[in-house]
Amino acid sequence: SQQKKVVTTTQINKALSAFSTPTTIHQGFTYLYYPSKSRISRKTQRSNLNSLGVNNNRILDIHYPSRTVVALLVHNDYREELIMILKTHGVSNLPDYTPTHPTTISDPQFKNLSSTEKSSLAIEKHNHRLVRALPYIRDHIAKAVARFFEEQSWITKDQLDSFVQYHNDKITTTIKNQNS
Repeated sequence: SQQKKVVTTTQINKALSAFSTPTTIHQGFTYLYYPSKSRISRKTQRSNLNSLGVNNNRILDIHYPSRTVVALLVHNDYREELIMILKTHGVSNLPDYTPTHPTTISDPQFKNLSSTEKSSLAIEKHNHRLVRALPYIRDHIAKAVARFFEEQSWITKDQLDSFVQYHNDKITTTIKNQNS
C-alpha cells in the first residue's frame, strides 16, 4: 500500500504560482459596467456572455451595483478584448459609471437622505458587495483581487486580513481532506 504524501499550504501556493499568468504591464483588475434591463442570475448572465463569445473564465465576478447596471470584474489583460467583443454585438460599456455615486441609491426608502448620506450609503453598499464576492472568486486569484480591492480603498485592511485568513484556512482544510 502506498502512503499519500502530505502537501503543505506553502507547497500548494508555490505550485499554483508556477501556473500563474506571467506578469504584464496590465497588472490589476477592473470592473466594467454595462446597462442591464433587469437583474438576472449570475448563471444566466454567464450563459448570455458565453453566447456573445465572452470567455467566462476571464469574468471573475458579476454583480449589480444598481437596478439597471451589471458589473463585470476582469483582469486588466482582458479588459479591451471584453469591451470589443460586446461592442461588436452592440453592447457598450458605461465608462463614466461610478458605483459609489449618490445616484446609485434609488430605493424610495432613502429618498429623503442628503446627497452626502446617499454617497456614504453607496460606499457602504459597494463595500458589502465586494466583501460578499471575494469567497466566490477562484482560489488562485482571490487574494490578489482582495489586495486590489484594499488598494482601491473599496475594502478595509481588516477586511483584507480577515479574507486572507479565511482563504488560507479554506486551502488548509482542502489539503487536509486530500491527504486523509
